[in-house]
Amino acid sequence: MKKKIASILLVLGMVASMAACSKTSESSRSTRETKEKETTEETEKETEEETTTEESKEETTTEESKEESKETEETTEETTKETTEESKEETTTEESKEESKETEESKEESKEESKETEESKDRSEYSDKWVDFDNMVFFVDGKKYELGKSTLQNMIDDGVPFAKKYESIYDEMMKKNQYSMMGMTFDLAKFHSASVKIMNLTDSEQKYRDCNIKSISLPSIDQIADDTVKVTFNFPLDMTPDELLANAPKPEKDEVPEGSDTRTIEYKQKSAKFLGASYYTFKFKDGKLQSVSIDYLP
Repeated sequence: MKKKIASILLVLGMVASMAACSKTSESSRSTRETKEKETTEETEKETEEETTTEESKEETTTEESKEESKETEETTEETTKETTEESKEETTTEESKEESKETEESKEESKEESKETEESKDRSEYSDKWVDFDNMVFFVDGKKYELGKSTLQNMIDDGVPFAKKYESIYDEMMKKNQYSMMGMTFDLAKFHSASVKIMNLTDSEQKYRDCNIKSISLPSIDQIADDTVKVTFNFPLDMTPDELLANAPKPEKDEVPEGSDTRTIEYKQKSAKFLGASYYTFKFKDGKLQSVSIDYLP
């Protein structure tokens, strides 16, 4: 009996021992599985983190690449724009130079045309007849005076600068049907002057100032460039003898005295009322006009 009880206790002890071992084994296995799970989870987490980090790195790299690409595009655009602008500026500059050159050439052509027109105008402004006994006129600073019609007073009123010495004789009387033998000068420049003569063709005495202009003489034409008072006629003062002959009737006289370089061309028309004549007298030296005088007698 005691042996049976001992056997049973032994068996129970073994069972309990086996149960305890089994429980310990299960606990150990559970702990191992838990650790493995945790290890697996940590590994997966690390892997995910690494993957996320890599993806983040890739995204960052991609973003940086995009930024660099954008900057490169902007730089390229700026460079292209600058190049285009420079090219445009160069083109514009070249076009401006061409336009400026064309403008300069146009100005030069205009100057030439203007010069030709002016030269043509210089001739066309004058009378068709450079010698015209029906229209014996002259101009002082553009104001017109006609021989036999304009008076000394007309010239005084217009401010023609006669010499002061004549002021005392303006109111002297000139007898009827007479003309002055002495010319009355007026200054054109410091050392250059012209002179006029007056006449009274009425039947009564007249003051000098009221007498008509009979003639005008202009010497030393080579000095007129310096004149501050200009005397002109219905013919050009820079004409040549050939031009004069081509624009006037046959002269009364055309002569060059022996041993002289002066050529005198004179036109004459006899007076219908008095003993005498009207004259146009031109004197040339070396082909250039040196002096001119026109003298009227009706």
